[in-house]
Amino acid sequence: MIQQLAKPAFIVLVISSLLWIIYRIILFSGKNKQASSKREMILFFFVAWVIFILLLTLYPLPITKIKVAGAKGINFIPVENTVKEFSDTFTKKRAFMRSHSLENLIGNLFLFVPLGIFLPLISKKFNSFIKIFLFGLLFSLSIEILQLVSRQFGVYRSVDVDDVILNVIGAVGGFIIVRLFYDKHGSISKTTPST
Repeated sequence: MIQQLAKPAFIVLVISSLLWIIYRIILFSGKNKQASSKREMILFFFVAWVIFILLLTLYPLPITKIKVAGAKGINFIPVENTVKEFSDTFTKKRAFMRSHSLENLIGNLFLFVPLGIFLPLISKKFNSFIKIFLFGLLFSLSIEILQLVSRQFGVYRSVDVDDVILNVIGAVGGFIIVRLFYDKHGSISKTTPST
């Protein structure tokens, strides 16, 4: 899947990076505002991460354009299906799916860690556990809803409530990492520019 995304991701990231740089230059050129290079770098990486997530989750790959007979591709039951699918990979029949299953679990968890790291560094408004939780929930839920809608247009991405759960855990984990780091080395509010 990553190989299929490499070329379009590279093109989109290059174009969006150029547009982002032009936008930021225009934004700060006629004003007496001074841009913090640290904050601009964090914003840039955050925007690049958002673009990467949207490409990874919404870009129609050849495999997602084929409707598999009998496969629902939609799961609204939390945890149960993921546990069953993963435990099934320990049987001889399904052992070949173990790496895919692990990749899915770990991938969904770690994909959203940057959200929990970037948001508190970008704005003081996101300096609380509940705000990161809610933002992660809304962002992940939005992606799953877009994937559900895309099924109506022949892009058969799977829609899974467990993806939302894992994404939110990842975002909260990222926030905890930032909090632990700044509790050791100084407060987030001292380093976070106000917005």
